Amino acid sequence: MSEASAVRYDQEIPDVLQALAAVHTKVDAHGLDRTIHHLVQLRASQINRCAFCIKMHVKEARQDGEPTNGWTG
Repeated sequence: MSEASAVRYDQEIPDVLQALAAVHTKVDAHGLDRTIHHLVQLRASQINRCAFCIKMHVKEARQDGEPTNGWTG
């Protein structure tokens, strides 16, 4: 795999993604501003090169009414 290739964590480590979903639920419960939440999740996904997560977090941000002009996904 090249350095710039996206990683398909959803296929490689689905159990880890399930655990991360539980973390997101806990963060939501503590009242972190949704805009900040979406930006943090998206940036972590970019750093991890997870195309699946990037698409998912952009979609979630759009569903919450975030202006995503220029975002990838």
